[in-house]
Amino acid sequence: MSAPAEAQAPSEPREAARDGARLSGVPRGWLWLGLIALAVLLYFAGRILLLGFAGLLLAVLLNAASAIVERRTPLSYRRSLAVVIAGLVVVCGLFIWQLEARLSQQIAEFSQSWPASLERLRETLDRFKLGYLISPPLGEPSRLIGGADTVQKISGAASTAAGVVVDLLVILFVGLYAAAEPRLYKRGLRHLVPEARRDRVDEILHCLGCTLRWWIVGKLCSMAIVGTMSGVGLWLLGVKLALLLGLLAALFELIPNFGPFIAAVPAIMIAWTESSQLAVYVALLYLGVQLLESYIILPLVQRRAVELPPALVILAIVLLGSWAGVLGALVATPLLATVIVLVKMLYVEDHLGDHTAAVIGDGD
Repeated sequence: MSAPAEAQAPSEPREAARDGARLSGVPRGWLWLGLIALAVLLYFAGRILLLGFAGLLLAVLLNAASAIVERRTPLSYRRSLAVVIAGLVVVCGLFIWQLEARLSQQIAEFSQSWPASLERLRETLDRFKLGYLISPPLGEPSRLIGGADTVQKISGAASTAAGVVVDLLVILFVGLYAAAEPRLYKRGLRHLVPEARRDRVDEILHCLGCTLRWWIVGKLCSMAIVGTMSGVGLWLLGVKLALLLGLLAALFELIPNFGPFIAAVPAIMIAWTESSQLAVYVALLYLGVQLLESYIILPLVQRRAVELPPALVILAIVLLGSWAGVLGALVATPLLATVIVLVKMLYVEDHLGDHTAAVIGDGD
């Protein structure tokens, strides 16, 4: 009777080792298969996944705001979410109601003054024999309102507008449904891993939520501050369309590094139609706002956001922008932050055993 017991004794450590291996990570074959499947999915459905990630960002924003209302009021989470959505709708409605007339007028003026700005720039470049860099902004009127390709241009613009509307609806509904049932999706993710690893999944999801939440808060703060400073500065300089240009400066803040320079182009061009000196002042204004944002605003409003290496941010924006257009450039930074957190927690900590790397969300 002792022989079987002795024979089974050496196998117990091996069984424990195998169980530990199963609990500590995924088998290498399944890992490679998952990576291949992910690459195929990204190739065929990458844009859809980016839309889903953008919807996830909206869900994180709604979830954070609803959690604050839930903590400070006797309302349940569902009712808090309804209050937040209603509040956002009211604020957006009031904003559009108050500024719609002025913005419409300034957009019309912008469309009229933009060709003149390009023409003045081309004339200036002609003095240095560089006018060929700017094509004539306006041709004959018949070329603008007539011609064989007018229908194609109109249909192409309508198709692009319809695509943008569909993308916005996808982001909106994904964000609303994910914010309405966050625990449902969290339970689904937990059931995809062994039971012994589910606490770790909860920790990872918590850190990802903190990272995305603080990124959104920092980005909204920087957009509001930069847009206000740019608009007020342009108004003080006497530049036309200061309200529209300030709004553009705020919106282009969604694209790090490149956005502020893109936003400065129309402002400088409009100022150039009045005088070259005013254009220089506008350029200095945008440079000052950018320096203020880089060295004061961002360190203050994004102190708790994940630290992103600038080189990786630029590469992510260029890569996703060239692959998925504007949508890729907009979600490049939060997606990079998500990848960095996952690499730190799943590879550096769990695989390499290095727990010295700081992860956003620890202690929050």
